[in-house]
Amino acid sequence: MIVEAILVYAITSLLDPVKALFANKFSSQNIPVNEVIAIVGIAAIIAFTAIAYYLILQLRNYLKSRKAVETVEDYLDLLLFDIEDFIKKWRVTRFLRLSYRREIQRKSMGGNRFMIRNHANAIRSSAKNLKVLVNPNEKLFTSLDEIVNSMVRLSVELELVFETVGNIKQTAETKFNELISDGDNICIKFRNIIPELEVLRGKIPKD
Repeated sequence: MIVEAILVYAITSLLDPVKALFANKFSSQNIPVNEVIAIVGIAAIIAFTAIAYYLILQLRNYLKSRKAVETVEDYLDLLLFDIEDFIKKWRVTRFLRLSYRREIQRKSMGGNRFMIRNHANAIRSSAKNLKVLVNPNEKLFTSLDEIVNSMVRLSVELELVFETVGNIKQTAETKFNELISDGDNICIKFRNIIPELEVLRGKIPKD
């Protein structure tokens, strides 16, 4: 309810200047000002509602991923969430958000070029917290570290390629295909390691 109230207030505040602008511009030109304002108002409400919906979903996912962690199982859930979150955002285009893969294909990843590194840091942090609380399967966590290191290398390349428009234009098409292939392979490796992480759930001591 609080979010809805804030949204309504924001939309109302933003529409007032628009109404004033159209009233001043068209009132002396025999143009149906009310109809114009109504159309603009409806378009603005639709746009702000769509943006607000997207932001609320993002906030909900963020709060879910950063919930209070108290048990080993919570750390495991957080690690799995971070991994799934990367896989989803790499592969899935949803509403206003293009997948990272699609952004690379369209050569439009400039604003998100640091996100792969952020995902890598989140997964590394979650894995570190989990590792100190369980009897570690060294092979499993070593494999996980290798995947995260691959993510960091991919991030470095993306950050360089998408740093400027000039860099994008100078990059060969084969390089973009290579970046996409690297990201796909990381997702495949994560998918293969998820069942191994789930095995840990059965080894968590019960109170």
